[in-house]
Amino acid sequence: MWLIGFASMVMNDQHQSDDQKNRQTAVNSLIKKLPEKFVPGLHWILLISAVINFTMMIIGYMHLHKCPVNKYIPIFLIAIGANGVMSKFLSYISGRLSRYVQTVYIICGFYIAETVFFFIGTYWVYREFQPSYNSKDGRLYCDKTVYWVAFSYLTVFYSLGIITVFGFCCFVCCLGFVAKDTTDVELQPNVNDSNKNGIEPEAQHV
Repeated sequence: MWLIGFASMVMNDQHQSDDQKNRQTAVNSLIKKLPEKFVPGLHWILLISAVINFTMMIIGYMHLHKCPVNKYIPIFLIAIGANGVMSKFLSYISGRLSRYVQTVYIICGFYIAETVFFFIGTYWVYREFQPSYNSKDGRLYCDKTVYWVAFSYLTVFYSLGIITVFGFCCFVCCLGFVAKDTTDVELQPNVNDSNKNGIEPEAQHV
């Protein structure tokens, strides 16, 4: 009888191994398909971001001398807009240019510059909250469009960043719980299957 039980346990382990291999194959196949599904969406995100950056650059240029409270706020819009347009454009066409130029380093340089301007702009914009929108107030004045475009851009960006970090933490926690439950189930002895095949625990034969 113990031979039958041993053979049954081996077959169960083999089935579990096959199931694990099938799940692993399905996961690998899904990972390979992810780029194909996300690339079109990524292109649209790059396009929308480039349009937003271009709009910021135009607004900053048109109101370059209309923010005496801090003359660097329109410059921030121009800098972040120009860097954003160039980085998104190079990211979009990097596949075509990679044959001739190492675009990765150029794109990274633009993104680093954009990040630097972003944090500097955070200080410039939030420090002046909130300025006067009446041009008669002299040095306290800043054009409403300029200030609120800069303020809204920074605030939305920080909000999305916080939501993304929170969502990622929740996702990691969920994966941890699922992995723990799966490990606990796999470590449990297969006593029920042994009983079904007519095998009793050794303790009962003593």
